[in-house]
Amino acid sequence: MEFDTLEQLKHVLKDYTIAEGRRIFYVKNDKRKIRCKCASGKEKTMIAKNWVADKFEKRLLTQPYLTYEEAFDHIKIDFNVVCSDKMIYRVLRKQFWQQYIARNNLHNSWFTTTVYQIVCLFGWV
Repeated sequence: MEFDTLEQLKHVLKDYTIAEGRRIFYVKNDKRKIRCKCASGKEKTMIAKNWVADKFEKRLLTQPYLTYEEAFDHIKIDFNVVCSDKMIYRVLRKQFWQQYIARNNLHNSWFTTTVYQIVCLFGWV
């Protein structure tokens, strides 16, 4: 299998390792190839907030008001992964604010910048 960029390969590799419940370490990276090593034992997988957000991105475009329970079931059933409650909550909240800003065309306004800074300051995103 060939990929156009290393980022595509890393993305697919991360999806595969999460689905298999394993963890890998990148031993050596080059401009054209990657060498990885599988970690021994049962260790924590490579699930991160950004990975979960990528998986919700398309779903939230069609269902902007996705509930927490639906989101938890989506990750658990479709990807065979159990995430923490806080991670799913934070991803949904961040995606909601991003869609709100995009929907209302508030990208460069003073109001949006100030509100988003306040939201980040209090840890709501």
